[in-house]
Amino acid sequence: MLSRDEILRSATRRYATVKNVPGWGDVRIQSLTETERWNLIASQADANGKVDRSAVATRMPRLLVMVVVDDEGNRVFQDDDWKQLEFVEPSILRAVFEIASVHAGTVEGKPSSPAGEEEQKKTDSSTNGDSPGSSPETTPPGPSDC
Repeated sequence: MLSRDEILRSATRRYATVKNVPGWGDVRIQSLTETERWNLIASQADANGKVDRSAVATRMPRLLVMVVVDDEGNRVFQDDDWKQLEFVEPSILRAVFEIASVHAGTVEGKPSSPAGEEEQKKTDSSTNGDSPGSSPETTPPGPSDC
């Protein structure tokens, strides 16, 4: 069993590259913290805690604002940029959203569209996925060969 310190040290973000997004090329994404994930979920509820249908309609651009990052792991979009992303063609948003929602922990399962080979890189151990084309490529922050 891991020690407290080992568990807390492992609480780092994961990064992945969504390959060949139409019109965008390769897109790097990050996982969400638990607080960020719940903030996203809460943004889809009204004052009474019920699902706000108008907010749910913006779930794709809101998630992409939170997860799309540059090669150093810095967010590409500002918090309010989801409003401009609403005008991007849905098929482009969906190409990233399907993989990002699984990677960020907002839905469970495996992405339904190919995104490259999965490769987990951790500081203490390294594991490689053997199922090419089923998951995004996962890499640590910093320069990558994306």
